[in-house]
Amino acid sequence: MNSSQETPNLNTFNRPPGGGSGTERRSNNRRSATGGVWLEFANPLPRQVLGELMDVSLNGFRASHRCPSLGTGDEVNFRHPQGSGTARVVWNRIVADCSESGFLILRRDS
Repeated sequence: MNSSQETPNLNTFNRPPGGGSGTERRSNNRRSATGGVWLEFANPLPRQVLGELMDVSLNGFRASHRCPSLGTGDEVNFRHPQGSGTARVVWNRIVADCSESGFLILRRDS
């Protein structure tokens, strides 16, 4: 890194999703959850990813996985022990080779 480049502020990577103000923006309570999660999406090619469920709420869930190409706004088909359907990635946190994503459920399978 040369003197004309600034060192990134690593504290910004530790902020909670939603800008880091510490204000909770969720409208539903989360509860801890475990189990595998299967995700299928196209970005731009079809992909299937296996991850680990971290928590769930009425309208969404959080999962860890090893797919940094899964981006904010991507729609996925999902299946985990709490249900299945279609969801949208609303935030991502990538640290080293592990990714964590928050999903908003758009449609649940019957």
